[in-house]
Amino acid sequence: MPNDPNRSRYVAKSHAVTPKTHARQAQEYAEAVYQSLRQWSVYEVRDVIPKISYAAFREDFGEELISTLGAGGDPLPTRLRLPHADVNEVSAGQIISRMQASHSYDRQALGNLLDKLRSSARTPATLIRPEGGWERNAPYHATWAVAVLTLAVELRDPKAELFLPYCRRVMGRPDVANSAGKT
Repeated sequence: MPNDPNRSRYVAKSHAVTPKTHARQAQEYAEAVYQSLRQWSVYEVRDVIPKISYAAFREDFGEELISTLGAGGDPLPTRLRLPHADVNEVSAGQIISRMQASHSYDRQALGNLLDKLRSSARTPATLIRPEGGWERNAPYHATWAVAVLTLAVELRDPKAELFLPYCRRVMGRPDVANSAGKT
């Protein structure tokens, strides 16, 4: 019978992420982006560009000297390794510079933090503890997380966009506890 109280019912398991799991994932992803930017690991893109001779189209200059300045070609483009993708290093640097020049104090402060990472200045070694949770002074470390995730969002990282609101909440709360379950 459909209304029998003794009848067992199938209840589907929820695939929703718990707040504690979301917090842990946000911390771990922010740490991964932070370490990538801290190392600032770049490589040159070596695309094969075909050599084309333009000799047939040149005029005969006789004894006139021709400048060879820049004849070596443009420098090879460099890519910066991030967890979501390898991005153009120049683009990342331009975003950081724009953030530093912003008229918004908050954006300028985040740009200054990112510039410290870019210039290999003294920065925290890690944002999270090995056993989970933020390092001591969670709002301070969450501020670094907000900076790196903001840059990642600007570089079109969808995961960073998902975790950025959580890190902003932690950054704005001076009473945040360090345990993974409470942050």
